[in-house]
Amino acid sequence: MAGGEVSLNAFPHGVGTLWSASRSVLRVVSGIGRDGGALRNQRGTLMRRTGLTVRLKARAFEEALVRRNLTKTAFAHLAGLHRTYLSDLLAGRVRPGPRTRQRLLEVLGGEFDRYFEIWRGSGLQ
Repeated sequence: MAGGEVSLNAFPHGVGTLWSASRSVLRVVSGIGRDGGALRNQRGTLMRRTGLTVRLKARAFEEALVRRNLTKTAFAHLAGLHRTYLSDLLAGRVRPGPRTRQRLLEVLGGEFDRYFEIWRGSGLQ
C-alpha cells in the first residue's frame, strides 16, 4: 500500500478489518448498532476525528541521535521499535501514537515539545 492508502477486507454482516499504511488495524462496523459505520481500534474503542495530529521532528531527533552516538537501528532496538517503522516516522509516512511517543521520550529523555509537534490536520484518535 502506498502512503495514506487503506484497504478494507470485507466480511459477512458488514464487519471488516481496515489496514492502514501505518500497519495499524481498525475494525469497521457498518450499519450495526447505534454508531452505524464507526471506526474502532483492535480493542473495540470508538475512534473519533480530532483535527489534531502529532508529528516527529526529524531534525531534532536525528541531532539527538548524533549527540548520543547512536545509529537509527540501535535506537530503534533500545526503544522497542522496528527500524523500518522508525524510518517511516522520520520520513513522516506514519504518525507516532501515544505509546510510541512515550517510548521515544523514555529513551531520548527531554520534553515532548523538543521532539514532537502538534498540528491541525485530519487525524483519528
